[in-house]
Amino acid sequence: MFATKLIPSGTRLICEEPLVELHEDKDLPDLWRAVEAFPPDKNAHFWSLAAYNRRHEEVDWIPAMRDSYTGRSEDFDDLCDKVLAAWKIYETNRFTVRSAGGKPDHIGLFPYVR
Repeated sequence: MFATKLIPSGTRLICEEPLVELHEDKDLPDLWRAVEAFPPDKNAHFWSLAAYNRRHEEVDWIPAMRDSYTGRSEDFDDLCDKVLAAWKIYETNRFTVRSAGGKPDHIGLFPYVR
């Protein structure tokens, strides 16, 4: 997002509920749990969003996924691919959200922001 004119501090730029909002210190497994809990319509909307296409090198989230994984071991790599795909959607469509105290400590995914 960029401005074509001066925007006074405190001006509201986005006025919609985020599809998902996470604290800034949350990671891929946290996002995945949120996406998995979406109702079907919200889930479909999430997966329809654009995602960046660059390589993601971070792997420190994989042990946390493995710790909570209860499926077949041969399906774990597929799960990791899905988690990473969800993260790429989140990274592409997210904006900083200020808490009530004004601190920019949350990240929200806003699907309708243009």
